[in-house]
Amino acid sequence: MINLFVDTNIFLNFYHFSNEDLDNLMDLSSLINGDEVTIFITQQVLDEFNRNREIKLHDAIKRLSLNELKSELPQMCKDYDEFKDLKKSEMIFKEKKRMLIEKLSNDIKSKSLKADQVIFRLFDNSKIIPISNTIMASAKYRFELGNPPGKNKSLGDAINWETLLSIIPKTKDLHFVSDDSDFSSPLDKNDFSDFLNNEWKNLKKSNLIFYNSFNQFLKTTFPEVKITTEDIKNTKIKAFEDSTTFDAARARLAELVKINEFSIEQLNRIIIASISNNQIYWANDYTPELIGQKLQYLLNEHEHDIEYDLYHKFCDTFKIEPILRFEDL
Repeated sequence: MINLFVDTNIFLNFYHFSNEDLDNLMDLSSLINGDEVTIFITQQVLDEFNRNREIKLHDAIKRLSLNELKSELPQMCKDYDEFKDLKKSEMIFKEKKRMLIEKLSNDIKSKSLKADQVIFRLFDNSKIIPISNTIMASAKYRFELGNPPGKNKSLGDAINWETLLSIIPKTKDLHFVSDDSDFSSPLDKNDFSDFLNNEWKNLKKSNLIFYNSFNQFLKTTFPEVKITTEDIKNTKIKAFEDSTTFDAARARLAELVKINEFSIEQLNRIIIASISNNQIYWANDYTPELIGQKLQYLLNEHEHDIEYDLYHKFCDTFKIEPILRFEDL
């Protein structure tokens, strides 16, 4: 039996998966029904998901709305039939996009997206753990002591952690999936927080197995369940990280912009690459519209997901006015 905790942002990332990948995730639901996996969902995760689902999907609709098919042609082209065909194609594109947004908005409101079907099926087959007064008091005490996890004066991560400490039986291992930096080591984002890991081992006498993506969890525990979307994204991010020329940096960033749907962990990787690879930030000196502006486009409304110091270093490097964040107050 696998005991599994999945953090809120991991569930929200399911909205970036392809239909094929979501079909494969349905197989995981069968494994849960077959008593191979027990997913523990805290009430805090459930509440956070319900609060952030519409925000996440609103961002997707907004980006789709901004997607334009517009031809800028000189006046001399107007007498040609092909010009008329292009204008007609533009009108067809606009109408089809309007119809797509309308249908997508209706499915979002009715919670009938394929990702919704997968997520809610997983929720239905999970153990939902309520927030007790004892858990709330423990979370507040932890926060007042300054012990992780916790940031921005929020108790959410502390509540999740105290809930897991209270509900997982002693000697039972826990598989923990989160891309929240509160839970990872400052030395290596692929490792769990040393403080929290030691606390877990001392109190539970068991192991906590950490993953910073759901795909990583599946590859380790259920390799037959394939999620190719994340593999493709990570391959393209790795290529961007390894850019050895200005042209490579520009071309690989353009490929990332085409995807434009990334997890917090992936966004942080992109930003780290942009400030550590001189072929990226030097290329910006010559073509900011192909580097800095595209990076800003990727970050649009996700600035708060980037680690504080990393975000400000990025703004300094690319001469961008930083957006005011909670930590600045």
